[in-house]
Amino acid sequence: KGGRINGAPNMAVHQRLAATGFLDADDGLGHLAGYTAMEHATTMAEVTGIGAVAVGNSSHFGAAGCYALAAAERGYVGMAFCNSDPFVPWNRVQQFGAIGRELPDQVAADAAGQVSRVPGEVAALLPLGGSGFGFKGAGLGGMVEVLSSMLSGMQHGFKLLPMGGPDMATPRGVGHFFLAMKPDAFVEEGVFARGLADYLADLRAQPATQDAQVMAPGDREWRCRAQRDAEGIPLDSANQIAYAEIAEQYQITPLSQLV
Repeated sequence: KGGRINGAPNMAVHQRLAATGFLDADDGLGHLAGYTAMEHATTMAEVTGIGAVAVGNSSHFGAAGCYALAAAERGYVGMAFCNSDPFVPWNRVQQFGAIGRELPDQVAADAAGQVSRVPGEVAALLPLGGSGFGFKGAGLGGMVEVLSSMLSGMQHGFKLLPMGGPDMATPRGVGHFFLAMKPDAFVEEGVFARGLADYLADLRAQPATQDAQVMAPGDREWRCRAQRDAEGIPLDSANQIAYAEIAEQYQITPLSQLV
């Protein structure tokens, strides 16, 4: 509504060297910028073995895994990074608050810097590792910041406008970074695929607690996706209300009233 995001961007890719490039997203949707940049990165990787694209003047791009998956589906190793104001999983805090649930321990802190499990008291999120070992997560966060902000020429997260807030007219200038690698450029054909399959099989075969199984990253999400493909996507009460209000505002008939 405010005009922060350009609905008809003229995104342009500028290839710097054989395996590097910069995409100016023209303040458009980060999702389009992400898929465009990763496609360009994989195209370069097909020729040079590796391709990297920094993205500037972008916006929120949703789930980073989507773009890494886009590379993987083409046979590449894909990585996707994005800068942010210091509220990376903030939507989960809001969701818990909307449905009256307590947060897990070591997730967030109040204005005094004390760990809090009450969504309404939260002023900041704790880095990965919590209050005791958060220096590890802070280091990883800094790496993402450097790749996403400095390589794209964008402002770092402490200076970014928040996703919400009073100013919804000024573009945020979000930065992303995408990397694609062709496995066969490093080892003989098939070596990477076999090694990865062995690693995942051994990981999942490790001892686990009773009535549980060790999962590789993504296993839980794939199972959840399969279940939701079959049964539909559950929505909590807060989201149901929000979607109903949007439907009424834009005069959209909810699907539940059509079936």
